[in-house]
Amino acid sequence: MSIPLLLTATTNPGDTINVTVNSVKDRRQQYLSALEFYLDSKVFQRVIFAENSGDDLEFLIPVKKKAENLGIEIELLEKCGSNEWPAYGKGRGELSIIQQAFKRSQWLQEKNDRAMKITGRYIIKNIDRLTNKINRILAEVVCDLRGNLSTADSRLFVGSKRFIEEDFFPKFELIDDRQEIYFEHVLAQAAHFSMSKGFDWELLPELPIIDGINGTTGEKIKISLSKIIRYQLKKKLVKY
Repeated sequence: MSIPLLLTATTNPGDTINVTVNSVKDRRQQYLSALEFYLDSKVFQRVIFAENSGDDLEFLIPVKKKAENLGIEIELLEKCGSNEWPAYGKGRGELSIIQQAFKRSQWLQEKNDRAMKITGRYIIKNIDRLTNKINRILAEVVCDLRGNLSTADSRLFVGSKRFIEEDFFPKFELIDDRQEIYFEHVLAQAAHFSMSKGFDWELLPELPIIDGINGTTGEKIKISLSKIIRYQLKKKLVKY
């Protein structure tokens, strides 16, 4: 069975620092568009949509019915995690969503169960190829380490329940945007810690082609051909 998809969401970011896309209406539409894209792709048999600001998810009911018609199972997790640390930035809220989703999802109860986490507003245009390759990877952590291995791309990564609960979530309080210690830094630290304990990590099999608006800068995400080529070279070097 294909790995489940976990879409993280905060429809109302409130006063969270370093967030420019803060319109509830706009964010709802972006989440809706992304969820519809993943359903239409028919890549995932199970989709978990986890939201942490307490928003009413009734706006997704038509999409849930669409999923049922397509034979895709979908979980809508309301009040999943919390967004009560706006002064620390969005990273703490993001990690709280992931940790609670692994606790609450009916599909993620076994210790070695994994999920592919994608930031819920983003469409990954090459999700079909990526998922087919990731389903053949057995590592507990699959992510792109960058910046001299000091950060990890958190927009899309794969993690096991064990990794989230034992290696990642215990580092929750390290995340502090005010000190320029972001979610991406702590994800990388957790991946290194996991490897130090003998668990496997692997680089994402190819660069995610992201269509979306960066929540911090408010600018459209651009994935250039040169980035794709550099990533292909990086993948070969890592294997070497």
